[in-house]
Amino acid sequence: AYVAESKQVDISLPRFKAFVRATEAYWLWDEVVSEDGLLLLQGDEARLAEIARLQQEQREIAAHLKAMRATPVQIKRGQS
Repeated sequence: AYVAESKQVDISLPRFKAFVRATEAYWLWDEVVSEDGLLLLQGDEARLAEIARLQQEQREIAAHLKAMRATPVQIKRGQS
């Protein structure tokens, strides 16, 4: 059904999803989630973002290990 642009319309999520797929207007998902400060990543974009996240985590773990290794270990068990 046609609705004037000036009219506010709420559609169900399944209908919105079907509309996005039918029109291949995947950018509409960005319009919906951006209001909450989110970003939609698709396909290789998502994989590249995950790679970057894991690399950042790797650097943080390496820094934490370096700091822990820099502190001498004093074992007191079994000493009188």
